[in-house]
Amino acid sequence: MGNSKPIGKNISGVEVTNISTHGIWLLSGDKELFLAYDHFPRFKDVSIGKIICASALTRGGADKTGHFCLIVICPEPEEIERFSTNLFWRRFMQVFLTGATGFIGQALVRIMRQRNWQVRTLVRDLDSPASHWLKAQGCQLVHGDVLQPKGLSQAMAGIDVLLHNAGIYELGVTRAAELRMQQVNVQGTSHVLGAALEAGVPRTVYVSTVWALGGSKLSEKPVSMLDENARHSGVYLSSYERSKAEAHLVALDWRKKGLPMVIGMPNGVVGINDHATFGYFLRLYLLHKMPPVAWGRNVVYSLVEVNALAQGLCLAAEKAPVGEDYVFCGPPHNFGRPV
Repeated sequence: MGNSKPIGKNISGVEVTNISTHGIWLLSGDKELFLAYDHFPRFKDVSIGKIICASALTRGGADKTGHFCLIVICPEPEEIERFSTNLFWRRFMQVFLTGATGFIGQALVRIMRQRNWQVRTLVRDLDSPASHWLKAQGCQLVHGDVLQPKGLSQAMAGIDVLLHNAGIYELGVTRAAELRMQQVNVQGTSHVLGAALEAGVPRTVYVSTVWALGGSKLSEKPVSMLDENARHSGVYLSSYERSKAEAHLVALDWRKKGLPMVIGMPNGVVGINDHATFGYFLRLYLLHKMPPVAWGRNVVYSLVEVNALAQGLCLAAEKAPVGEDYVFCGPPHNFGRPV
């Protein structure tokens, strides 16, 4: 849900704020309601302009039950149907987000705030430029560190969803940097997910990576595609891959201990403000500092745009069944030509 113009006609304090493939979102004061098509299939084929909202608590005897009353003029003009429904009431989603200042995290913040979600972010430096940006987006800042588990569970009190996105992605770094990447990606994940279980968080989304599943191996023969159920072979191409594969196993262990969790595994993430390998090479090329880069003609990537990934992770936070894992990839592209 965003701050866009309300959809449909409003004759009271209730607004139709979004119509999705799954149902209709309504806003009454500071509360959201969701009318699912699974429960009310007649609403699915009603045109946007023919939806009219009545009062959340009707007066004058229009609805003696006092339940929400939605009036819909169906495709047949003469037919008016009234539903007195027990809709799903909830506050705006309360989210605890780690890694909010990073490439993926900033996209998540923008999407979440567009949906009017209340975002609580974990930051190490409350006075950094990135923290000031988060404040300007309307986020609540919580001082802390994924490597310091004390106080994490208390910071998560009352939230609806934990989205653990914090992590370090670096290639070709020093031994000291590799050690810190291992600590943040593995121990940090264990600290955050353990705190979520202790705090009784009802839903967690952990941002893993397809690298946690391993590669499809080099072969002259066609290889079978891996899915979200694959497990890493234990042969690592980088310290980053090792750290995320181990962190993935840590997350699965916390799920076995009872943490209600969904795991998202993006492939290579690209987009504006990309500070990783692809973005770095692209900036050097655009500045005429290096020639175009080419990979072998048998190399195929399925990159995902960062805003599309953020949308997908938010949908996972909203709707994905607990215990499910998802791979986030774009269409496959052969990188055998210069980029």
